[in-house]
Amino acid sequence: MSAGGIFLFLIKAVGIIALALLFVLLLVLFVPIKYRLAFSNEDPEGTDTFDGLNAIKNLKAKAAVTWLFPFLSVRAAVPGDGKVDLRILWLHYDLLDLFSGKDGEEEKDGRNEEKKDRRRALMRRIRKVWKTIQSPSFAPAVRTCIGSAGHLIAVLLPKKWTLKGTVGLGDPAASGRVMELYGMMYPWVCGHVQISPEWMLYRFDLQGSAQGKVTVFSLVRIFLRLYMDKDVRRMMHRFRK
Repeated sequence: MSAGGIFLFLIKAVGIIALALLFVLLLVLFVPIKYRLAFSNEDPEGTDTFDGLNAIKNLKAKAAVTWLFPFLSVRAAVPGDGKVDLRILWLHYDLLDLFSGKDGEEEKDGRNEEKKDRRRALMRRIRKVWKTIQSPSFAPAVRTCIGSAGHLIAVLLPKKWTLKGTVGLGDPAASGRVMELYGMMYPWVCGHVQISPEWMLYRFDLQGSAQGKVTVFSLVRIFLRLYMDKDVRRMMHRFRK
């Protein structure tokens, strides 16, 4: 093969690799991360007295997060087998097992002391952060962070969700206040929420579901906006001291 042929072959190989990397990058950035949540709490009879544990004894819930055409997923259920299943292609892992270990008693005691030290350090850091964000000189950075947090919440909120069932607080006046609140919020929850009152008993017979999606590009854009803000960088530099 001549030198020109080798050069053309290398150019083609580099072009194919570059296109493949671009394709992967576009997949990572723009294929949405999808999530689904569903729960039900069966309480068909209700009770005369309130018991928090009894009110949710029949609670059932499940959650799933999938990405890249379900090749990567995380699933959990309550009640269930006590596992948070991470699936990568055909491989399954229990996330709880990955982040827990079997230790001896002495190691456990040492870990307990280490956890206490970390907790105290965390509380000191929280007090420092709180004192910093209260400073007037960091007010622009705080406003930027609050705006970005609102944008993040808007991006993460489910696109489809429903809540229906019967709610009772054991007293007509209390149940009436719930229905009053429901009526005030009706313009915003119409088509999503259907609540019926139980006037005399404590009753929480509910079913709900939610599903939404978000792209990595949306998350990166929000965090890049924060990172590029000079006031936020100055505040973060203060936190690291």
